[in-house]
Amino acid sequence: LCVCDLAKVLEMTPAAVSQHLSRLRSGRLVQSRRDGMTIYYRLNETASWPNGSPVLDPSGRLED
Repeated sequence: LCVCDLAKVLEMTPAAVSQHLSRLRSGRLVQSRRDGMTIYYRLNETASWPNGSPVLDPSGRLED
C-alpha cells in the first residue's frame, strides 16, 4: 500500500502516516519499495513482532 491509501483507510493525514511508516521502517517492521514518486509499503514477514504477527481487520485497522 502507498501512503495515500493508508491515510484514507486510517483516516489520518499523509504526513502523519509517513511519520509512522518511517518509524516502522527503521524498526524493520515494514519494507518499502519505490516506483517513480510513489513508495509502497508492506509488512516485513521476517520481523519479530512483540505479540506475534499483526492482524488487520476488514477495515485495515490493526486488531489486538
